[in-house]
Amino acid sequence: MKTGIKGILVSVLVGVVLLIVVGKTVVAHGDVVTGEDSSEQPQETTSGSQVVVEDATGGYVTTPVIDIGNTKYVTHLYNDEDELIDGRALGQGTDWFVNSEKLNLMDGSQSWRVSTHDWVRDSDVRFHFSMDPNQAVPDMQKLTINFVDTAGKALRAPENVTVAFDFTAELKKAVLPIAGYDLARTDATKPGEFTYIYQKKVPAENGGGTAVTTPPTTVTPTPSTPAPTDPVKVVPKGQAVSAFKKIGLYRMVNFNRKNRLHWYPKRPRNQWPQFVVTGYRRNAAGVLRYRVRDVNHQSKTDGLTGYVTASDSDVTNTYFRVKPRRVRVLNPLGVNAYRLANLSGRRLQHFKRGTVLRVKAIRHYHLTTRLVLTDGRYVTANKTLVVKK
Repeated sequence: MKTGIKGILVSVLVGVVLLIVVGKTVVAHGDVVTGEDSSEQPQETTSGSQVVVEDATGGYVTTPVIDIGNTKYVTHLYNDEDELIDGRALGQGTDWFVNSEKLNLMDGSQSWRVSTHDWVRDSDVRFHFSMDPNQAVPDMQKLTINFVDTAGKALRAPENVTVAFDFTAELKKAVLPIAGYDLARTDATKPGEFTYIYQKKVPAENGGGTAVTTPPTTVTPTPSTPAPTDPVKVVPKGQAVSAFKKIGLYRMVNFNRKNRLHWYPKRPRNQWPQFVVTGYRRNAAGVLRYRVRDVNHQSKTDGLTGYVTASDSDVTNTYFRVKPRRVRVLNPLGVNAYRLANLSGRRLQHFKRGTVLRVKAIRHYHLTTRLVLTDGRYVTANKTLVVKK
């Protein structure tokens, strides 16, 4: 572990390097932040869907190394509202002390504060509890956040997260607005769970009367925001999606030319660009976007992160989720059959492009799927390698 540079953010403006002390120790190992430093006003705990544990000191995050000589690859910074900061980023392979952990109730995403109003996504960095080898390292905590009505019916899918610090007190101060409902109370009695319990809004009486509802007992709700029904079948976090039409990768959820990072042109099926879903956000109109990481390993864009459309008419789950009766091998190099579902070990047979295979079942393997042939052997279920016949 390198040591040294403390409390430094580096800004590059028209080729001039500026050193700015920010009050928290920073150990830098290479390229550093570009752009201007943010002001140092006191930070207050965020309410609503943003939940923050303040002064979670002692840990640090490390940015990934993709291509250390290519300054295009950076780790993006976000402001207190979880919006991308233009012109500022962390260099590859650098370490930054963090002093707060943030959880977004909308999509379960987590962030770390590296400066007064600068945050990095947990999915973009690696978190370490402490540089001190003599300090005991606590366990990461698994937490399920539920959203149910007073009858116990789920109003939206729970968020399953792994956090470094106890969020219970902060969760009681926040609430994720759900259309047509008011928060009734919260429940933190079950270990590893936190539950928001909502009640239906009472309609006003005819004649202009105002409905009376019971106020929350443990939290103060924020104003209601739109919660439109998604017209798409959402791909779970950690799974892959492929673009079968021309799409763009954007820095922010409101797509425009200014914040577009890259165009992915429409390609043949065996060349569809692929991405791993790392989270979700909605734009100003409430349209769902996928936050993704580019996993096209033979492309210069490999490792880029940003937002893409979540529309079924543009992207699809990379792996079959429903069993096809037969598939045709599409990959020009063919596919292999294996005895194990992890597709490792000695290959049992090689199938050339154009070969039609009969499928007996589909098996889930971690965040992907495998096709089980009639003789029990496993082959890939990647739609860019095999196609439904």
